[in-house]
Amino acid sequence: NAILATMQGMAAKKSTSDKQYFDLVTRRGELYLYKMDDAKNALPLLKEAYALIKTTPGLTDTIKVEAKANLGNAQNKSGDNTNAVKLLKEAYEDALKLTNNGQKGRIAYNLSSALCDDHKYEEAAICGQASLKFYEQDATSKKFDLAEGYQQLGIIQHALHQDDLAIANLEKALLLYKEDGTKDAEIITSLKHTGWIELAAGHKERAKELFNRVIEASESEDTTA
Repeated sequence: NAILATMQGMAAKKSTSDKQYFDLVTRRGELYLYKMDDAKNALPLLKEAYALIKTTPGLTDTIKVEAKANLGNAQNKSGDNTNAVKLLKEAYEDALKLTNNGQKGRIAYNLSSALCDDHKYEEAAICGQASLKFYEQDATSKKFDLAEGYQQLGIIQHALHQDDLAIANLEKALLLYKEDGTKDAEIITSLKHTGWIELAAGHKERAKELFNRVIEASESEDTTA
């Protein structure tokens, strides 16, 4: 990857200011974590970035919170749920003191995900609801982000045996994905989750419709592969 190679070379030279070096390490870690879904390579970089916030001048509180949240996300994706929950809770508490609703929503969503992975579903649902509230208050929020939030909340509510709420939120997520222009091939997991829960609730026709969309999306992906 040319971008990674360039960033790695610049970071290795350390011929930059402390702030520039922090930015390089952070961007490289974020690229691994969020673009390449590679938590293994992201984790040491985001650990370094988190350590650097104590010694790097010129960092805003928003940037410091983001560094903490990034490391928490990397820990969670690496299977270290206990430390991820602890760090993301700290990041969320710090974010609540600031004014960026988009950041609050994103961290609440990631904390909800980590709590869900740790089987703490009631706490996860509370954070998921908070995430949606902040996203809805943020003018820059995308429908895709809201859709992911409703989808995750629906899955958590299903785990809590609140299937009426779960179905309502999963169906809202599908509607938002559609409004966002997201193709079914990109949300096969969401379609499956919703289909199974609809089927369990006795909504056979709706479940059949959703499973047919899964089949059509899968066939479409096979054709274009």
